[in-house]
Amino acid sequence: MAQVRTYSQLLRELERARNRALMGASKKAEQLVKDKIDSDVYGTYSSEGYSRTYQLRESVEASNVEVVGNKAVVFIEHNESKITSSGNQHRSVVDGYSSASVIANIVHNGFTGAIGQSGYWKSAPWSKPEHTYANARPYMDNAKMEMQNGKYRKFMIEQLRGQGYTVR
Repeated sequence: MAQVRTYSQLLRELERARNRALMGASKKAEQLVKDKIDSDVYGTYSSEGYSRTYQLRESVEASNVEVVGNKAVVFIEHNESKITSSGNQHRSVVDGYSSASVIANIVHNGFTGAIGQSGYWKSAPWSKPEHTYANARPYMDNAKMEMQNGKYRKFMIEQLRGQGYTVR
């Protein structure tokens, strides 16, 4: 641990420790989302008629720590550039355009338009995303719920203890 002699040095050291812990915790949260994709998406059905690319899972990334005022945040998101379309995979059956940029939204929220029509398959029109869809697989929401139910705290405690801090 660093030698701290002044209050401002203490604050800087605590911020550094927080940021290191948050970065470590974000890697664990990233893995949690990937695990949720495995169970909530890939584990719910077997693919027939296409080969899975696993790009949805592999596109999950944690951002770097962003400090705004006295808050530090990390985002766990999809890197859409890691989801590609080739052949017929991840392409619209209506017009052939790539749907790679919206795959995560389609899978998570169940947003699948009916062929030749606007709206969601067997559901409400596009203008009403507040509805729940039968084919939604909300892996990100499920991971968020686990984080809120104690995983975040556990991850941060592990990371701070790993730095030599006593945390209760």
